[in-house]
Amino acid sequence: MSVRVGIISAAWGAQAHLPAWRAVPGVEVVGICTAHRETAEAAAAEHDVGLPFWDAQEMARHPDIDVVDVGTRPSFRRDMCLGALENGKHVYTGIPFAADLDAARTLRDAATSAGTVAVVDAYSEHFGVFRFAEEVLADGTLGAVQSVIGRLELSLFDQPTSTFPYNWFHDASFGASALNNLGSHLLHLMVYLAGPVAEAAGTPAQYLDRWDFVDDPGGLDVGVADTAVAALRFESGAIGMLTAAWAGAAAPGFHLEMAGDRGRLVLQAPMMPSGESTLLVGRTGGTLEAVAVPERLHTTEGIDLPSAWPGDPRGAMARSF
Repeated sequence: MSVRVGIISAAWGAQAHLPAWRAVPGVEVVGICTAHRETAEAAAAEHDVGLPFWDAQEMARHPDIDVVDVGTRPSFRRDMCLGALENGKHVYTGIPFAADLDAARTLRDAATSAGTVAVVDAYSEHFGVFRFAEEVLADGTLGAVQSVIGRLELSLFDQPTSTFPYNWFHDASFGASALNNLGSHLLHLMVYLAGPVAEAAGTPAQYLDRWDFVDDPGGLDVGVADTAVAALRFESGAIGMLTAAWAGAAAPGFHLEMAGDRGRLVLQAPMMPSGESTLLVGRTGGTLEAVAVPERLHTTEGIDLPSAWPGDPRGAMARSF
């Protein structure tokens, strides 16, 4: 018997999540949900999905669905996830998975009570380069890790740019911010490699109050934090720093650096962490050098999903599924 998945979202959900689910043996995507009947039926027809839905709660109640994959704006996800959990479904939801701390706690408690599987969309660690970084750490190359520095800074809105599907980022009520949308991906990687965080202190800030677009002279008035910094102390004893920004000039992209008493590890990419990320390793008395990732870590037996574009996340997403 296959695991039957229903996806809420015909945008990124159909572009990335749907083929990733289909790449996993024993999984069948049986439903897709959008806000309107015409778009739901069109998406179902386009992607050969049997059950179109235009009500997420109806999907949650449907007996032929085992897993609900929730991929909408964070402010919409709370009730969608709760409905799925209350109906005994497993839930896979994107990050940031909640609009605020209260909603996050509500979902956590509901998942615990439901007794089903509920997970947050953190797939970056399933790229081969990060799997290899974990092996480098495990073999003692760095020794005792002392510091962990993570940066995810993009130049998305610092100058007139083309509009793109995530312009809802301008509204904090949707659960958006540079820390929520970028920092969440970065923090998941930092915890994956360095372990749980014991303490954190930081602050968000907003520096741009307007975004201008080359194909929309009206632009957007903005009310959301575009920069954030946090100091971290890990349970291991290591200390660290996280910075996230999406509106800084000449932003460096992704950079994660871990230093120990025997060596140093650096992961970097011009945009988001992805399979295109570079791994650098250096030992005491030496210099940082690029390290090739073994081919065995780029694939998983039974999952065949070749990259369709640079940084394509679908293979890593399938491995996480």
